[in-house]
Amino acid sequence: MLLGPSKAGRPYRPDEDDAISRCLRGDGDLAALASRLGRSLDALRLHAQHLALHRSTPRRRWADWEDAALREGYTSALPYAVIASQLTHRTIPPEAESISRRRGVGSQQASMTPSAQGP
Repeated sequence: MLLGPSKAGRPYRPDEDDAISRCLRGDGDLAALASRLGRSLDALRLHAQHLALHRSTPRRRWADWEDAALREGYTSALPYAVIASQLTHRTIPPEAESISRRRGVGSQQASMTPSAQGP
């Protein structure tokens, strides 16, 4: 199903690039700049990466055993605090349920065998 052309934002002007650069190299407020430019904060961060001005903090990928612990805890109806205690090197925020969904351990997928989940 085709959805039509992407909704790419308007191109950045040189003065916007300069403002982003000044903001990131100083102690500027990127959120305020985003609002002033009529762009989202995420859009400014992404463009700053494109300009090699901003680098996201890399996050360690989840290991298979961590996925298994999360899936087991979820399917066993353990409280999130108990699951978090098994993953001591991970920060499990209050919105852990959304993490469970992103990791593919929701109610429908939790009952699937690894071979049924595909690559």
